[in-house]
Amino acid sequence: MKKLLATFNKHAKKTALTALAAVALMGGITHDSRPASALPEAATTTQTADTAKVKYAVSEARLDTIKAKIAMTPTGQALLDYAARENIRIEMSDSKTMDDDPKDNIFIKGLNYGHLIRLNGDIASDDAIMLTLAHEIRHSWHDRTVKSDDMALEPRREWLKRRIQEADCFAYEIHFAYEYEKATGKKLNIGNRATNDYAKLLSAYEKARGAEGATVGSAYSALLEKTFVHVNGLDYDKRFTTQLKETWTDVATKPGLGIVYAARMINTPTDEEFVKEMREVAHAGLDIGFDPAALPTWTEADFLSFEKTGGTPSKKDQQTFDEAQAKYLESRRVWQLLHPADNDVAAPPAMVMPERLPPTVMPVEKPPRARGPGV
Repeated sequence: MKKLLATFNKHAKKTALTALAAVALMGGITHDSRPASALPEAATTTQTADTAKVKYAVSEARLDTIKAKIAMTPTGQALLDYAARENIRIEMSDSKTMDDDPKDNIFIKGLNYGHLIRLNGDIASDDAIMLTLAHEIRHSWHDRTVKSDDMALEPRREWLKRRIQEADCFAYEIHFAYEYEKATGKKLNIGNRATNDYAKLLSAYEKARGAEGATVGSAYSALLEKTFVHVNGLDYDKRFTTQLKETWTDVATKPGLGIVYAARMINTPTDEEFVKEMREVAHAGLDIGFDPAALPTWTEADFLSFEKTGGTPSKKDQQTFDEAQAKYLESRRVWQLLHPADNDVAAPPAMVMPERLPPTVMPVEKPPRARGPGV
């Protein structure tokens, strides 16, 4: 503790000024956005005679086809209009460009960088890519409209928030899938509806929407209850807890980051404020206050419960989280010692994690192969 405090005292001023300058230049940092200079370059394709099919897979022409499909339903058109209003660039890419760890047995379907959504053209099905696009635009909606990512949360509620948001993104793409099939009369290519976990979620949602006395809100609530479990089954907790550990280890060892994360250490929202934001996340639409709200019967304790939001974490994920929490508490103690006058006043504006959103993924057998969304 003394050693860490000494390190803070020695380096904090210089590094903090550097951090503030970076924040000012970027106009703020969010967990899924980067300055233009830091965004990855657009995907390129080797120009050879035998790559015509590969070239089309990652082409603007294919993206235009997918956009035309998504626009066939009002729900999809609303998503595209939202992306256009928010100046979100959408592009096709491939596994080689998108996957920084090809040996992890995970197939990355989509990546969201805030002002850029990247879709994996190695997926054979246009329907699967269309659903991934709906998923990623929903993430942007959380950030830009609900602004749930502006909350200065300590590790535990940050983890819960990410669980809730990811489950909602899966629920919303299934909601879109239902609306698409209803509007077009066409069945989406999403796998066997009796055995594929994702397809079974859509079948359950169809049944809930068709039940006597059902409302969109009640059906979406039932869907969310299922997608919480679905997300847990895809092992997102591992990514959430690993990112938390890496972030708070950085804060504990790089003193200048303290000023960026100060609000998370001294000015966190109340549980009531947190739950209010999470209720806004759970809407079967893009217009809060007009579109149906989901989970109306959930209590504050439900939103704060790991059991309700997907299930008890694995021992390994809990251990990773405990390490993240320890680094958080260590960083907070040092900050309070260095800035005692700030502990009872508003902290600097909350600056959330600069990493991109966890990728939209599916587990696959080796070698990796696209199989349609969310198995």
